[in-house]
Amino acid sequence: MVVLWEKGENHSSDQFVGAINHAMKNTVDNEDKDKNYAPVVKSFYASVATSLYEYGWGKSFHFAPRNKGEGFKESLLRQEHWLAAQLGIRPGQDVCDLGCGVCGPLVNIAKFSRANITGVTISDFQIARGNAWIAQNGLSNRCKAVEGDFHELPFEDNSFDCGYDCEATAHSTKLNTFFAEVERVLRPGGVFAGFAWVTLPKHNPEDPEEVKILEDLAFGNAIAVLHSFDDYVNAIKANPGLELVEAYDANKLGDDMEWHEPLKPGFSIDGILMSWAGRQLTANLARVTEAIGLAPKGTYNASQVLEVAARSLVDAGDRGIYTPIYYYKVRKVAKN
Repeated sequence: MVVLWEKGENHSSDQFVGAINHAMKNTVDNEDKDKNYAPVVKSFYASVATSLYEYGWGKSFHFAPRNKGEGFKESLLRQEHWLAAQLGIRPGQDVCDLGCGVCGPLVNIAKFSRANITGVTISDFQIARGNAWIAQNGLSNRCKAVEGDFHELPFEDNSFDCGYDCEATAHSTKLNTFFAEVERVLRPGGVFAGFAWVTLPKHNPEDPEEVKILEDLAFGNAIAVLHSFDDYVNAIKANPGLELVEAYDANKLGDDMEWHEPLKPGFSIDGILMSWAGRQLTANLARVTEAIGLAPKGTYNASQVLEVAARSLVDAGDRGIYTPIYYYKVRKVAKN
């Protein structure tokens, strides 16, 4: 039997679905989206979504392009190592991971770089998972996850040599504030890099099919505001202590398979659970285990929200109107 949830965990599946339904309706204005950002993201990752992600995706909740002969998990690890290389992380440096999830990338980058990494997540459930994963990998002496909102970081000024965002700013409703906090906690000359979920220039906002795809994508991933990369550029410009060093679509670097390929029908040994067939298996398992009381009420509905997310991501990727891996790097300007 496959165990999706550990005994004794307190999963609020109905809260998860209900919060998304409430906050992601088209009638919610930008002010309400800002106000609802924290509870929605907390509810989304509180338990069920995190458990389903871990079950199907592993510890690293992000995408990556893939090469022939490369396993799914290998592609994620390569993406993380590539990001660390762009930052030039050195042993002993202090690094922040903003939106660290359950610390999959944090652990891999810490092993790769030998740096000291502090992760931040708004979800106390993920903190427990993440710190357990850090301990399991013998890294508790130099790594940790702490609770916090990346719009109001719990760190002193000039705390870190560098940092990164591994697709977490998809949930930001206030990019100006996010980058203001990045500027504040970086040491002068420090760099910060990440992967942004953004609409692409090919998107036609007058096309009703594309509009529906992106609405489903937002709903299924608890994204209150869909950004373009222009939004990132403007947010960075609003913080004069930062300079944009480079930015480009990391899906266009010559890899054999695009970022959304693992979500499509098909078969690979290490990627089966996140494929269409694997997601159907997970949904049926959720339905059965919920019916017999082994999974909390609402788990099947939660799996269906994530299925909406997967289908819309595939559609958006196929049309070339959206990417979750638009790479950017900024530097904190050193004062004279």
